[in-house]
Amino acid sequence: MGNSTQLHQQQEIFQSSLLPQGTISKNEFTLIPARSHDPYIVALASEANHIAKGMWTRTTWEQRGSILRRFIEFTVRHKLDTTEENIPLFIVSLQLAKSSAIQYTRTLLTLLATARTPTQMFLMGLQKTAAQDPLKQARPMLRWELDMIIATLKTERDQVALRLKLCDFSPSAGCNPSQKQNFVPHEQDPNAIIVDWGALPKTFKSDPHRRARYVVIQGADAQRVRETIKGMTSDEKLTSLTTKDME
Repeated sequence: MGNSTQLHQQQEIFQSSLLPQGTISKNEFTLIPARSHDPYIVALASEANHIAKGMWTRTTWEQRGSILRRFIEFTVRHKLDTTEENIPLFIVSLQLAKSSAIQYTRTLLTLLATARTPTQMFLMGLQKTAAQDPLKQARPMLRWELDMIIATLKTERDQVALRLKLCDFSPSAGCNPSQKQNFVPHEQDPNAIIVDWGALPKTFKSDPHRRARYVVIQGADAQRVRETIKGMTSDEKLTSLTTKDME
C-alpha cells in the first residue's frame, strides 16, 4: 500500500476521531461540513466555515495547516495514532530550536483541541468579525417621530417636559426643569425663552461635550412652553414625570 493511500486513510481516521467535523487538505480545513446534499444546507455550511475560519488569518491557517499535515505524515509513516500523546515524538524528530519546538507544540495542541469543538471555533470567528465591524450610530429622530412619541402622553405639561428632554435641550440625563422659575423670558428676543436646567448634582461627572446650564429655545417649542407655564405659580411643578419616566 502506497504512502499516499496510507495518508488518505489516516486522514479519514483523524477526521472520524479527532476532527469529526472536517477534512484536511494542504492549506485549508473544512471545519463545519454539510452532512447533507441539500444545496441550502451546503450553502449554510459554506458560510459557517467562512465565519469559523475568520478566527485566524489565511496565512495563519496555511502555516498551522502545514504543521498539522507534517504531523499526520509522521504518524502515518511510523504507524502511530494522530493523537496528542504522539506530538512530543514528532517534535523531537524535527530537531527544532527550542523556540520553534514550543511554537510547533502549541500549534498542534491548539489545532487538536479546537478541532473537537467546531461551534467554539465558529464563535471565535464571529467575535473577531464583530470586533472589526465599525460602530453604527442610530440616525437622529425626525420631528414627526418625536411628535408621535410625545403625543402618547395625556397632559400638555407632560408633553412639554418630554419634548424638552427629547429635543436635546438637556445638558445631562439627570436634569429636569420642574418649576416655572426654570423658564426665563429672553430680554433681546421676545419669541425666545431661556431654560435654566439648574445646578448639576455634585456627583455628576464632567463632560466637555454636554450643553450649558442655560439653553435658549425658539420657535414653536418656545411658544408652546410659554403658553403651558402661563397659568403656573412660581413654585408649581411642570410635570410629575421623573427622569426615569422620560427615558
